[in-house]
Amino acid sequence: MLKTTTARTGAALALAAFAGLASGQITLVTDARLVSGNVATPDENDADALTPTMFGAALDDNIQLSALGNGAAAASGSQTSNIGADRIVGRGGASLSLNPASVGSIASIFEIVFTLDSNALASLSVAASASGEADAAFILSRQGQGTVASGPGVFDLDLEAGTYAIRAVAQSIADASQASAPTGGAASFVFDLTIIPAPGAAGLLAGAGLFAARRRRA
Repeated sequence: MLKTTTARTGAALALAAFAGLASGQITLVTDARLVSGNVATPDENDADALTPTMFGAALDDNIQLSALGNGAAAASGSQTSNIGADRIVGRGGASLSLNPASVGSIASIFEIVFTLDSNALASLSVAASASGEADAAFILSRQGQGTVASGPGVFDLDLEAGTYAIRAVAQSIADASQASAPTGGAASFVFDLTIIPAPGAAGLLAGAGLFAARRRRA
């Protein structure tokens, strides 16, 4: 019985050490994710906005807009995103097509504030592109210290405990009311922020198992 108790105690100590090395945990503070747009011609208007106060962890929405008549216009916007305890991912897109005499705008915006409860290493990958009358951007910032990373790019981050904000935007805004040719644009963003498990965590778990096995054989 003593051998078994000692083995369990050794494993518990190793697991306690592992807990002390746990990576920072993400907690959502404010959520302003949205997909919204408006297109209009002299004869018709079509507007829509998905702006709930809080989506929860996951968001998967899209809108399709169109206005006909004297100068047709169309727009589409989408966003798929998720916020977890150790990972935040997002993908958004916006596309606008205007004929002469029409106006429009479309945007997919990922904007949140979150806290990190302890220091942590993290990896961040960002892709953003835009063409025509459109733009795309990504910024990760820390409260009181400014920009930590801005995309596109791949980043290895050493994050301190604190409050952070992410803003990713894909949008197109155009005015063809006085134009003689069609106009519009398209933009998109994709990002993945992942907290890296604390160094030594796997080794501590393996060590706990080995310690227990040796005690059982002793």
